[in-house]
Amino acid sequence: WSFGDGSTLRAHDTTIGRLGTLCCGENTNPLARFALIAQGEQVHVANYPARPAADAVDLRYNIQLRSAAHAFEGKCFVVVAGSLISPEMRERLGDTPEKRRLLGDGSQTFTGILGPTGKVIAGPAGPDAEEIVYGTIDLEAIIGQKILHDVAGNYNRFDVLSDLAAPRAAPAARRLRLVGGDPHAGGVAPGLAARRLPDARLTPS
Repeated sequence: WSFGDGSTLRAHDTTIGRLGTLCCGENTNPLARFALIAQGEQVHVANYPARPAADAVDLRYNIQLRSAAHAFEGKCFVVVAGSLISPEMRERLGDTPEKRRLLGDGSQTFTGILGPTGKVIAGPAGPDAEEIVYGTIDLEAIIGQKILHDVAGNYNRFDVLSDLAAPRAAPAARRLRLVGGDPHAGGVAPGLAARRLPDARLTPS
């Protein structure tokens, strides 16, 4: 969804429920996630590339953490699909000792299914296994959880929190007016804030 506009951030009715999806770090964006939750998302698909095993970031933990958060907050099922860095890829890419050190031995990734309480109900797949995780979901399990805590319904303050999404198509080309400084040099003068208006111009706030 990253390069789309507000008109494409949608949950869709499917044979397995109302489905939405975000890719990689988009799943960390609270407003993007809430936009799908507010549309009654029942199944969320989160897609991720893998990181090398030697990376200091524990991607496997991070993916499971944010997936559990979305499942619990949205009271929905989350299907996580993570790619992997195969031995063949490491062999091809690791053509120097430094590259082999950076790649490490294996992948940091997560593939599995989480239920509306945030618990893993299927998987996870092994970090170096190219496999499909199968699971059974019961959409009725969402109902009880939503009765307890529905952030898109009775457990929210829409009189206080509103107008966070722009469900409209953006123009193919945007005309920007930069505020402050030399208009031919571009940029915004130091100390001047700018905000985007509906017609995509930048003006002082």
